[in-house]
Amino acid sequence: MRLLCDSCGEIGPLALAARSLGPEAKAQVQCEHCGAIAQVPVREPAGRGAGLARDSDRAGDRPGDSAGNKAGDAASVGAEVEVARHCPKCHAAYGQRAACPGCGLAAERMAGFSAAQEAELSDTLRASWSAVLERWDDQARHDAFVQAATAAGAFAWAAGKYQDARRSRPGDALAERQMARVRRTAEAAMLASAAVRQVERAPYRGATAVLIMLVVALGAGAMYTAFLRGSRGSSSSDAGRAPSPAQSERGPRGR
Repeated sequence: MRLLCDSCGEIGPLALAARSLGPEAKAQVQCEHCGAIAQVPVREPAGRGAGLARDSDRAGDRPGDSAGNKAGDAASVGAEVEVARHCPKCHAAYGQRAACPGCGLAAERMAGFSAAQEAELSDTLRASWSAVLERWDDQARHDAFVQAATAAGAFAWAAGKYQDARRSRPGDALAERQMARVRRTAEAAMLASAAVRQVERAPYRGATAVLIMLVVALGAGAMYTAFLRGSRGSSSSDAGRAPSPAQSERGPRGR
């Protein structure tokens, strides 16, 4: 049977992990997408009479009770995730994995990551979220919280809080809207930051071009000055040079 996993939101088959019997029989099923464990009550499908977990129908009392029968029993139940394990960095469900499938953060380092993240948060941001939880339907408090998260750049933390609220409040339209709003605000902030970086790089490139042109002009001027000095020096040496014998002979004859 395919069920909606409250942990990851995926629809898929749930594998039977364990089953407890008794007056309040429960089964543990595991999502094949995220590995989250669901604690579910066992109830009788329509048209089958007594409950699956009756004392007179316990596993071991029935002949031919097998894993296939247990899987069929688990397929007849509704599921509600009791404990969901989510990454504190990207908030993806990691179930029983040793690392987050979304960002790769090791499960053994998640507690330290959460502590470091909480230590960086301001008291104003924490108080703003507490105010939201006190009056969940007050849109003004949600607005103030998003503004505080934007000012602190704590988009991931804010999105995680709304994601937790969405899991604890299934079908809550406000949680869905605020989750999408935080995502859009984070994207807008990233685009604005990229635009600012481009504007900052433009003057630097202009100054570099001017500097290169100035160096080239100075080099050309130095070469031209050296050429003029060389020309003047050769003219002076020709003027001070003694006349040749042929020129000396022509001089008296011309007189």
